[in-house]
Formats: sequence, structure tokens, C-alpha cells
Amino acid sequence: MKLSKIFLLFLFVVNINANSVNSGHAEISLIKYNQSELSNDKNLIGIKMDMQKNWHTYWKNPGDSGGPIKIIWKTSENVSIGQIKWPTPELIPYDPLMTYGYKDFVIFPFEYVKNFDGNADIELDLDFLICDDVCIPEKAKIKTTLNDIKEDDQLID
Repeated sequence: MKLSKIFLLFLFVVNINANSVNSGHAEISLIKYNQSELSNDKNLIGIKMDMQKNWHTYWKNPGDSGGPIKIIWKTSENVSIGQIKWPTPELIPYDPLMTYGYKDFVIFPFEYVKNFDGNADIELDLDFLICDDVCIPEKAKIKTTLNDIKEDDQLID
């Protein structure tokens, strides 16, 4: 029994100290795009959601039902992350309701500034609804450093 508790604790720690986690119906990861390595320049960080086929999540104004994602960033003092830059949603009809959101895949971009050298710790707590025929509330938690986040040009597409 004690060994299984230690194993479960190890799985939890491995899960949150990564750049990618599976929330149940989506793979959530952090990506970044550095426009410049100069201090105080604005760069981009993104929350990438790769959802199971035909599943969707919601825009800031979801329409007749649903709810937007809720994001809490915790960072070291040398990093500041701005407000979400909502991507253009698509219409997701679910008769008789009309909703707006993102189906199968989305990247939520944010500007960030790294103010001075040194390690930059980042922790993301994400709460969201993900839906197919039913909606399920899911959570994801990622704890990493800015240097460990993968560069990805998809943020500027």
C-alpha cells in the first residue's frame, strides 16, 4: 500500500513538471516564440490545446451555452504575462443552441516580457469546459521554466 502511494505521488509530480499534460480529452502544452532575445522585448507564449476529434472548447463569449477558459499564471518576478489574445472562434451549432469556440485544436497566445536574466519559473493552472455531445469540466496544471518551453512558429500563423 505504501509503495503504491509513493508511485502515485511520483506520477503526479512528473505530470505537473512537464511542458505537456493530458487533461482527459485534450493534450495541453506551452509553446513560445521569441521575437528577440533582448531584455524587455515582448515575446509570445501560448497555451496549445490538441483536443480529441470533434471535441471543442469555448471562446470568451461562448454564445447560448458553455463558458470561457479560466487561466491563472504564477511566475517568478522576472517574467510578466499579459492578457489572452483570443483567436477568432468558429460557430459551433448544437441545435437549438449556437455557440462559439474552437474545435479539435487551438492556441491561446499571450505576450510576455522577461525583465532580466536568470531562471524564469512559470506555472499554469487552466480550467475549461470541453464538449462533444456532453460537456466535461477539465483542469490542467503545468509547472516549468521559460527556457524549457519549446519554440513553435505556430504562434505567429
